[in-house]
Amino acid sequence: MVVDPEWWIAPMVEAEVSLITVHVESGNHALRALEMVAELSDGKQTVERGLGINPGTPVEMLRPFLHIVDLVLVLGINPGWRQPMLSGTPKRFAEVKRAVGGADRPVRVGLDGGITLDHIDLLAQMQPDFVVSGSAVFGTGSIEENVELLRRHG
Repeated sequence: MVVDPEWWIAPMVEAEVSLITVHVESGNHALRALEMVAELSDGKQTVERGLGINPGTPVEMLRPFLHIVDLVLVLGINPGWRQPMLSGTPKRFAEVKRAVGGADRPVRVGLDGGITLDHIDLLAQMQPDFVVSGSAVFGTGSIEENVELLRRHG
């Protein structure tokens, strides 16, 4: 997560990334940053646009962005490292999915933060479109086995 993401858009597009996610809390110009992704990549490559949302941010903050994003990334922790997933995450995730369901275009919803292999059953219940997790993949055991375990239960 960076402040003033619009300064990072051009270098990321030039690096030929396939996805740029901007946090709704990242500054006053998050919408402009997402518009820049389309402008700078137009005709060169397809760059998906994502919007991240921290645990303490009202879900209503997503609505002005839903016409322009391809995905929403729900954080299950406050930005940082090695924290357990916050207990309110499943309820909040469901709230985000409902909000995204009202969009005029398909928008995927994913989850990031505090996810471990202990959360596999919970993830299956929440049904995210995608999961971002370092702990579940790299935490213990074989990386390949951990990824396969997540895939089987997804």
